[in-house]
Amino acid sequence: MPRPVKIWTRVPFTIVKAALDLEGIKEERYILCDAAAKFLECEIVFGGVPDGLKQASILDASNVRWVQLDSVDHSAYPKCKQVTLTNLSGVAAPAVAEWAVGCLLAFYRGLWAAFAAQHERSWRRWSIRGQADCLVGKPVLILGAGPIVRHLVGHLKAFKNPITVLRRARRPFNGARVIVGRKALLSRLPRAEIVINALPASAETAGLCDREFFDCLNRQAVFMNVGRGMTVDEAALLQCLKAGNIKAAILDVTRQEPLLANSRLWRTPGLFLTQHIAAGHKHEQQFAGRFFARNLQRYLAGRRLINVVYKS
Repeated sequence: MPRPVKIWTRVPFTIVKAALDLEGIKEERYILCDAAAKFLECEIVFGGVPDGLKQASILDASNVRWVQLDSVDHSAYPKCKQVTLTNLSGVAAPAVAEWAVGCLLAFYRGLWAAFAAQHERSWRRWSIRGQADCLVGKPVLILGAGPIVRHLVGHLKAFKNPITVLRRARRPFNGARVIVGRKALLSRLPRAEIVINALPASAETAGLCDREFFDCLNRQAVFMNVGRGMTVDEAALLQCLKAGNIKAAILDVTRQEPLLANSRLWRTPGLFLTQHIAAGHKHEQQFAGRFFARNLQRYLAGRRLINVVYKS
């Protein structure tokens, strides 16, 4: 019988073991560890490095061969010649797409205004109804073309929204028109009533939503960021809102997290914050565990792993 692989995990043993059991991986095939002192001894890391260690510590972990992150963002992890790094790209996409549609409906249908009125014990039936709008048919522009966008486009079909997707290459995208490049983006922005940023963090996307970008939006536009905070010039966004050049902004992510209490983002009219909850739900660790277990099956069989960021 092959020797068991040592797995260091940040995710609770009970969740990992339940996921491995569901995939039929027998206990004699692995040894689970969660003590930080055991990290350097393990062949596989699930969830990232132990608390108190920098991500670069995998460079000193001569035994580590595979790191499975419990998130999508891998920007803090240096390339390491002996380590294969995988992430959870796509696992949270259904939840994030649900969040996006939910927020748009809450905004247009006046739910947030109604909740605020309830909190203040103020009956505003007619004013809320008079300001409410419909999501149906509004032109949507989405920045990005990954798993979140695929799910989101599927949901928006029910609302008959004409959808345009910005992507790096001119390849077809089911359910949407495709544009490529900044010039095409800026020319398309004035025609969109909903602009959704779903871009990942990279040198190419840093600050892409800048002053020039916001100057191109029309006054009825709702801007949403479900990508990464570093892709947005927040000062330019705040200026745009203050000037009344867009209708609203809905941010799940920000450049600094957690936000400082004195951040202007908290108190800007027309800006809604959801504190990076879009991907979250009470079963998210179980979902991550199942993905890891399926990848572990591949690792033990010598097959290519899913969601490889870089490989040894």
